[in-house]
Order: sequence, then C-alpha cells, then structure tokens
Amino acid sequence: MDTAFLSSETICPSLNSMIRSAWRATESRFEPILQEAAKPKAARSLAVSNDWYASRDNVSTWLYEAVHLSGVAHLRDRDDNRGHGDALLAASEARLPKQSWDLAQMEPTKRETMLASIRVIDLVVDQIEGQSKLNQHKSDEDHVAVANHLAREDDTGSRRLAEKMRALRPGLGYEQ
Repeated sequence: MDTAFLSSETICPSLNSMIRSAWRATESRFEPILQEAAKPKAARSLAVSNDWYASRDNVSTWLYEAVHLSGVAHLRDRDDNRGHGDALLAASEARLPKQSWDLAQMEPTKRETMLASIRVIDLVVDQIEGQSKLNQHKSDEDHVAVANHLAREDDTGSRRLAEKMRALRPGLGYEQ
C-alpha cells in the first residue's frame, strides 16, 4: 500500500516546507502531485459564465483543481492547540508586509476561548488523488473561448488556469 505521513505541526510553516519535510512517501509517484500542491494558489476554483463559451446554450459552471487526501485522522489533545496556533499564525503573519502580530497581543480570556475551539488533527494519508475540471469535455472552440477569457483576467489564478487549459490542448487558436 502507498502511504505518506502528515503531521499537523509541519502544515503550519508552509505547504512547501510540509512537502519537503513531512511527507515520507513509499513511492516516488506521489512527488508530482505533492509538488503541484505546493505551488502558490491565488485561485484554483473559478466560476465560468455561460456567455464565455463560443457556442450557445451552455450553462455556468466551475473550473477547478483539487488534491484529495484520504486516510485515518487522529484527534490530538487540546493541549496541542497553542503550539499549533502559534506556528500557523507565525507562518501567515510572515507573509505580510508589516510587523508580525501574535496571540500574546490578544486579551487573554478571548484568546483562550478561541484556542479552546480549535482542534488539531493528524492525518495518516493512505490515498492521494488529484482531480481537475478544466473543460476537457468541451469542444475546441468553447475550450479556446474560455481559456482566452481567463487569460485576460487581472487575477493570477485565472491566468494560471488559462495556462493549464492551453497546455491540455496546445496548438489551438489562442489569443496571445
């Protein structure tokens, strides 16, 4: 059986760090999926309007990429919450262009109430499944129309999905 182990402490610093240090996969075939999961995600799920298609009478839909992890979850003691919360907050705050904020700055009673509602879970992963819906089932004409629309959007996530769609069907008449 293919098995990888994931510990909640290693999720906190960053997804890239998690992949480098927390995953121990028994087969190298997990590596491409894990590397893809580590890429920054401005958006990996986008709504597509029915009027973006070249052909008529389509319905609005979603395009997405996802990684599903399945396995056995183990609920940790509440005593683990503070360390987990501090690490997660530190990783998130480090990405922001400002002086880091930490939990010590919160009113103590409110902080402890919030931390008491957090539960830390370790997951022993026994299955990793990648899934994407990038209009693979649509005609070339509709595929090109949606990819071109996404490529013109301002947000990085839309442009990334446009690149992925174009890579699925290279050589079509995409806008530059």
